[in-house]
Amino acid sequence: MVCPGIRFTTFGIAWSQQGSGSIAATVQTGPTSRRLGTPTVARAEDAGPDLGTPDARHQTGRATDPVWVGDAKCARFSLTVPAGVDFSDVHLAFLNTVGTAFGGRPVYGLAAAPVGPAPAPLAGFIGASTAEAWAYRPRIITRAQWGADEGLRNCGPYYSVAVKMAFVHHTDNKNDYSPNQSAAIVRGIYWYHTQVLHWCDIAYNFLVDRFGQVFEGRYGGMTLPVLPGATRGFNTNSTAVAAIGNFQTGRPPSAMLNALNHLLAWRLDAAHVSPIGTVWMKNRADDIKKFKYGQWVLFNHISGHRDANYTDCPGDLLYGQLPNIRKAAYGIGLPKIFAPVESPDHFVYTEGTVTWTATASARMRWNLQVLDADNNMVDAWWTRGTTYSTTWDGYDRSGHAVPPGTYTVKLLAWNGSGKAREADFTLTIDPIPSPSPSPSDSISPSLSSS
Repeated sequence: MVCPGIRFTTFGIAWSQQGSGSIAATVQTGPTSRRLGTPTVARAEDAGPDLGTPDARHQTGRATDPVWVGDAKCARFSLTVPAGVDFSDVHLAFLNTVGTAFGGRPVYGLAAAPVGPAPAPLAGFIGASTAEAWAYRPRIITRAQWGADEGLRNCGPYYSVAVKMAFVHHTDNKNDYSPNQSAAIVRGIYWYHTQVLHWCDIAYNFLVDRFGQVFEGRYGGMTLPVLPGATRGFNTNSTAVAAIGNFQTGRPPSAMLNALNHLLAWRLDAAHVSPIGTVWMKNRADDIKKFKYGQWVLFNHISGHRDANYTDCPGDLLYGQLPNIRKAAYGIGLPKIFAPVESPDHFVYTEGTVTWTATASARMRWNLQVLDADNNMVDAWWTRGTTYSTTWDGYDRSGHAVPPGTYTVKLLAWNGSGKAREADFTLTIDPIPSPSPSPSDSISPSLSSS
């Protein structure tokens, strides 16, 4: 039993561990040592960044997920340790994330820190602009709006080449929070991930609460392929979305599911990824048991955390909704361009070709444009169909080779239902390399004898 002398909203346990196995903690919290609530199980999952990456370079131990407790003053916990595992250096983390009184030094080796006052009422969400109404971007509460202290970030951001899929998680905390507490939960997870686990940033790219509020997660740009730190082994080329709550024990509300549908529809469309497709992903962690290091694994474009690691996440009741989420996300914002590819992205002047390909959600009218640095069109193509393919040799419509340089390429598609999000490429035409001087062309120093 520990009562740290402060009110806390989030609680977690960290330790050093020798041996493989998952330690679980049973936690009870309450206003006094005699008034404790229902026990909650907190686990150390195979979550987080891939070991050896910059995101995890400061991580020295293991920890449970942070547990949202709402408002408590005391905690009791016990640890369940599997055979063959030794642990030491146990630390407790008590966080106050709603701005109530906090003070004093750490007690009994506790890790504790305030996370600042609650931000102003959440308003001015980022929504769809007129020009991007077809993108169906949901309202998103930015880091500044939920009160992220950017000084807590330890490193990054880091980026993948592209987003190829999304993993759905849950935060494994109580489901009885109010809409005004959601931002405090996000602040608590952020502090815990950066100050207890010492990761670069909050692990998730986005978080969704049970009321349908969407929160920006990792710093670095919501439409950029920011590398998450949530799905050990498979963070590269993925994005991570966390549902706030425990959906092993509770059903995800319709507002949350609707928000997940729209968020995933928008984010995958920004990457031109079909929500109902599949992709091969390479395991980049040697410390997970489900797959071998370097193994290629076939995932749905929208998968659950448990598909990648041994974990209950995102809970049976949310995991069972993923087929419906895939179908709904596919149908939002049609028509769509999928899997646009440019190969290669550069070639030598007058000596190569480039091919552009793509597929679509329906039969489309296609227009591909090649623009120079001054935004002048140097060539263009039009066609119809459910797929697109064009090969170009670098000559304009007059039969002249376009000069070396960097070109912007736009692939547009539309049909009677509307206009798809365009796909953009950058093409570089390299100058012909200068020939290397031959030995006969070199000048030898004259020799003289005395």
